[in-house]
Amino acid sequence: MRTNLDGDPVAILERIDQANAFQFDFDPSLLDGLSSIYQDVVAPNFDLAKLRVGGSHGKVQANCLRFHITPFGSLLAWVSADDLATHRAFKRVFDSLGLADAVKPLVDRRERIVMYQGFFVVSDGVADTTWHVDYHAGSHAYTLLTPLFELDAGVGHLLHADGQQIKRHEYRYGAGVVVGEGFMHSTEPHPPGPRPRVLVSMTFGTDRMEHWPVLQKTVGGQSPFVILPCGHQRGTCICTWQFRQTD
Repeated sequence: MRTNLDGDPVAILERIDQANAFQFDFDPSLLDGLSSIYQDVVAPNFDLAKLRVGGSHGKVQANCLRFHITPFGSLLAWVSADDLATHRAFKRVFDSLGLADAVKPLVDRRERIVMYQGFFVVSDGVADTTWHVDYHAGSHAYTLLTPLFELDAGVGHLLHADGQQIKRHEYRYGAGVVVGEGFMHSTEPHPPGPRPRVLVSMTFGTDRMEHWPVLQKTVGGQSPFVILPCGHQRGTCICTWQFRQTD
């Protein structure tokens, strides 16, 4: 990992198949804080089977941290930071990975890259592909995906469309994938394993509020807690008003 003029880390991004997606390596010990949070706060209070049957949203709160749980399909859930203190736990890792400076040349911005949300993506098998793009054109944002722990054999990796071909990108512990607008992808279907597969995910990008009407189509609905491009927590400012956005 290289550093900027201030000595801060900058991730070295390698493009994946000429797409708007990249991979980079990092020291996996940087995830230790989030690993502890998942093991101490989320895992003891998280019942994926119960969530699957109920199909409803849930909340987890412990050790002064708060998470919101959104089921997606039958075997996957997004566990998102649900207050500023929990968001900051993800933000510390985001800063240590050096992603902000790495994506600055790729994003229309004024001054800085903003981290909008932090998640654990938890799955216990995935039955079918769900092809999608994370962002619409003009979002000027990216999503990080990286395993929180060493992966068990047989877990699903990342499928992506390259023209008429479907390609497979393997997740690795200590390696991140960063995907942007227009990148068509899906989780690879896989059966339940000995333990859930847990990915860390963060959304981040532009600090220009004029891009919010497009960006909010993705990050506006992924979790209740969002830091807006302006840097404010959603619901605490009037920065969206001039863009006629109901927030």
